[in-house]
Amino acid sequence: MALHYDLAAASNDGTRSVGGFDGLGNALPAEMLPEQITFNDVKFRLAAANTGSPNAVVARGQAIQLPEGQYNRVYVLAASADGDQKATFKVGGNALDVNVENWGGFVGQWDDRQWTSKDTSNDDYGQMTGIKPGYIKRADLAWYCSHHHNAAGENVPYRYSYLFAYPIDLPAGTKSITLPNNDKIRILAISVAHENAAVNPAQPLYDVLPSTATVADPNP
Repeated sequence: MALHYDLAAASNDGTRSVGGFDGLGNALPAEMLPEQITFNDVKFRLAAANTGSPNAVVARGQAIQLPEGQYNRVYVLAASADGDQKATFKVGGNALDVNVENWGGFVGQWDDRQWTSKDTSNDDYGQMTGIKPGYIKRADLAWYCSHHHNAAGENVPYRYSYLFAYPIDLPAGTKSITLPNNDKIRILAISVAHENAAVNPAQPLYDVLPSTATVADPNP
């Protein structure tokens, strides 16, 4: 789908970015973004990525017209610039709440022990103060990169960058989709598709890492 891009979310190596993806100059690496991303046979066509060249849409409640055709699902390629964000998309007369996930950080972590020492570069961690529970985020990862750029255009290694794919069912006769009114959300592409009905597994296909509050005590 054709979009009106209004944010330069990527930068080239060694070039300064004013706003970038997060408004602080941090940006997606332009040299790593492809012209097209394929997710579950759905193709996203991305705008050209260069420093200062708009290639993302900031979600401000815009209504976007859908193309003519027999489509039953729309896919949104997006990420949040500031932590995971609750977002409401509107299609036809329906509203769908989606958790748009952060563009960086980690999509999953095992339990992480916490220590009194702030310096863990040696073996003196101090005392363990607790455990930060593990987690796995649920959004479908469509693209990732091993780094991002800072405001100076320098590579920041192991500071990952992500884009997620969000499927939204279209009621029959839907002519448009209304984006969330949340300017922390960046949308890089939207595609429509005609697909079979979704299939839901009877059991999780990967670890779900439930919180201890939901796990039965083996020694009550």
